[in-house]
Amino acid sequence: MEKQVWSIKESLKWGIQWLKERRIENPQANAELIMGKILNRDRLNLYLTFNDFLSPLQINKFQKSIKKRARGIPLSYIIKESYFMGLKFQVDFDVYIPRPETELLVEKALDIIDSLKSREDTLTLVDLGTGCGNIAISLAKNLKKIKIYGIDISSRALTIAKKNVRLHQVEKQVELLLGDIFSPLKKFNLKGEIDGIISNPPYVSSHQISFLPREVKKEPMIALDGGENGLEFFKRIIPESSRYLKRGGFLIMEIGYNQEDEVGRLILSQKNMGFPRIIPDYQGNPRVAIAIKK
Repeated sequence: MEKQVWSIKESLKWGIQWLKERRIENPQANAELIMGKILNRDRLNLYLTFNDFLSPLQINKFQKSIKKRARGIPLSYIIKESYFMGLKFQVDFDVYIPRPETELLVEKALDIIDSLKSREDTLTLVDLGTGCGNIAISLAKNLKKIKIYGIDISSRALTIAKKNVRLHQVEKQVELLLGDIFSPLKKFNLKGEIDGIISNPPYVSSHQISFLPREVKKEPMIALDGGENGLEFFKRIIPESSRYLKRGGFLIMEIGYNQEDEVGRLILSQKNMGFPRIIPDYQGNPRVAIAIKK
């Protein structure tokens, strides 16, 4: 871009073309969202102010952001936000970007909670690997009488989660804890006291990491790598869950492709856990595993 003064329309045209030439999907939407973030305007407002001119600083920021996107940096990291269950969450390179398919995990958790006889009481839930806090916060926004412990091993992820907890004003419902899996709960003496455990753990097998799309590989490996066969965290979560859940409490987890049989066997290996249910996503792929403690 050699011109010193560009309108929104001219800048978007350049950005869309730049992304299109580098085979970025949905170049128009990407360029518009980046521009909207820089100008703090929604996409409709951009078109109502198409002929407004940008400052040199805004042009420079837009160019740099478009070039980052062209290099495969996820859009959510560039605009520093992502939507989940209709809610906006702050994200950065320290957290896994919430996925639409994980909304099924939350929806099924809400269905289970709605069916519990104790729903008039305050429920105690645990979100393992909370990341930016999207699962815990979404549950808190839908359920007033709950206490959720959001646990993550990454202090950087919890820094982002804390911002989102404040943003959505659920400080009284969501408590964030730093540590590995269940270890931060030991001080609370909660074995046999938890109503529900929810987790979207890392479940990509280590040897498949190199085959992931380049954008996904920009995300934290700690949130992706599930060990040699992708089952490492299920092997740790399931036995401990059977100890922490109360009778009638539920375990619900997102699972990866072709993992339903192995995850089911892990659940059945616990004598006090009921027969697992596997729920497919909207593409028909097994996505969510559910088990109730006997």
